[in-house]
Amino acid sequence: MPIAELASASVYYERSGGGPSLIFAHGAGGNHRSWWQQIPHFESDFDCVVFDHPGFGQSRWSQGANDGAIYGDALIELLDHLHIDTAAIIAQSMGGWTAMGVHSRQPQRIKALVFASTAGGVTAPEILEARANNASLLQGQRERFAADPEHAFNPALGERAHGENPKLHALYGEIANDNPPGAASDRSRWGEFEPAIAESIFVPTLLVNGDEDNIAPYASIRKLADLIPNSRLEVIKQSGHSGYFEHPDQFNKLVGSFLNESALS
Repeated sequence: MPIAELASASVYYERSGGGPSLIFAHGAGGNHRSWWQQIPHFESDFDCVVFDHPGFGQSRWSQGANDGAIYGDALIELLDHLHIDTAAIIAQSMGGWTAMGVHSRQPQRIKALVFASTAGGVTAPEILEARANNASLLQGQRERFAADPEHAFNPALGERAHGENPKLHALYGEIANDNPPGAASDRSRWGEFEPAIAESIFVPTLLVNGDEDNIAPYASIRKLADLIPNSRLEVIKQSGHSGYFEHPDQFNKLVGSFLNESALS
């Protein structure tokens, strides 16, 4: 198994393809397997790297990890281990915290960014307010799913996917079940980032959001887009929190066009 023994963590990863490097950072509801519909699409033109965040899948924080180490630090160590000087990062949900963490530490490592259904841990008041306004609705959905996962929908994917594509909904859950219990509950390693960090992003940036996303509501993503100079926001219609999983063809086309326009393909 490809395990990178880093200073902060033991990180499972897979690498395929060739060309400019694309790093795929998964959300709290997934792991490296979440990108099964993206890697076959992009590996003919890119050096694609998927990995498990420490505490997810087959990756673990090391006993010697700095108490202040965040996911972005672990990804920087993985880039060093793989001898990747610069890369584009495609980040979904929690993975947006990772991407923002890399940018906050070593912005020169990033050639382009894709924030998929994530505000990246940016603490702008408008982003926090949008999440707070949706908190009660989201909590109810999570409680119903926890109480009856066989019949209720997983809010990390969305209600529409549950009703229209139950096999895809079930697969999403199977992938999440590869993670240790409680993997998503510890947010101490995610990090938080001042709005000024987002304002300092000057690489090409694409934001993608589902119009039925209750975890990363549109207002929060719109605010992040406003903060990042020259960024672009695209909305996937009839999609929940995981558009890359629910509507892969549309997501891959949006990202592929963006990478092409950014002269990365």
